[in-house]
Amino acid sequence: MSRLSALSRQIWRLNKHRQIHGFQRGLTGIKRNHNLMQPIGVSYQALSTNPDDLKGKLHPLMPHKLSDVVRMDLLDNESPDRIREIWTEYFSLEKATGSTGACIDEKEWSTIASRIKQCPSFIFPVRKGEGSFFVLYAEWKNENLIMTYLEDYRKDPFSAEAYFHLVPHQEYIQSKGLVLVKADFLPYLTKLEAAELLTESLQFYLDDEKFKHVEKFNLESHNFNFEAAFNIKI
Repeated sequence: MSRLSALSRQIWRLNKHRQIHGFQRGLTGIKRNHNLMQPIGVSYQALSTNPDDLKGKLHPLMPHKLSDVVRMDLLDNESPDRIREIWTEYFSLEKATGSTGACIDEKEWSTIASRIKQCPSFIFPVRKGEGSFFVLYAEWKNENLIMTYLEDYRKDPFSAEAYFHLVPHQEYIQSKGLVLVKADFLPYLTKLEAAELLTESLQFYLDDEKFKHVEKFNLESHNFNFEAAFNIKI
């Protein structure tokens, strides 16, 4: 906790005059069927201009089984390239509310799975424009990645609300050599921000140079450099 306390104090000093509001989204549950995909997500409508007003009003993130997300009986017959195309194209659509996705191969997942055992935690800034950002604390648990607001986690790790929950679905890793990654998020984040978090959360464990920052955060916290990791001047 010492490295988180020091980091959060540093970030707070930077951002105390740049707090971001404007989360003008509420949510209602939806479930629709569309071709091979069976999205279970949230739709957003005007509710609040202050993120504090959302706390306690949002349903916790509840990641679903792959069979709840796709028609596996149909997807079974598709080629790996076609499955990748279907998965990534779907999550690029606006109808995929409250979730985003990516597809990685067996070798990439093997690298990530090995590295998260040694270095399960990290942080990620969410950039809000004009130099403003807030920071999420990320931790891999049972091969799922959960991100919470750094300040909430520092105050009480057990009650900190999950803003972002990544699940690597491995049902096709043997037959297709693919892992279908799905990330659900709450409306503290925009879809674009969530998509960027998904990309960064994978790349920081796949790219050797980026992973050096993750190693420092976990194993040599006194040497971790926030500015160097994220190219953010503070």
